Amino acid sequence: MSGRILICGDEPFLLETRHMVLVRAGFTVVSMCTREQIASLPSEPAFRLAVIGRTITEEDKELIVAEVRQRWSGIRILFLTDQQDSLQQISSHEYISRSLPPREFVTNCRQLLEG
Repeated sequence: MSGRILICGDEPFLLETRHMVLVRAGFTVVSMCTREQIASLPSEPAFRLAVIGRTITEEDKELIVAEVRQRWSGIRILFLTDQQDSLQQISSHEYISRSLPPREFVTNCRQLLEG
């Protein structure tokens, strides 16, 4: 699977679960971190998709988006939520989707990387 994925969240269990689901689906390069760790990630090769966990505060989401957009132009952002049933575009390169079930999560990631 082409394209690097950054998974950002504040719950270690959820980070690990999303990482495992993506690796099992064939994504070969996946990084996971908290908001505070984004600055320490290498700039190259660039990330193509950032998955933002559902438990991150709105303030932290804004900070994450600003930082990843500054470091990796053109990156797509997928916000996970409990309310949204299917993938929906909310602005240029930003999308929202329910975080479960895993098959839907993987399908959404593939669609965003290929789009």
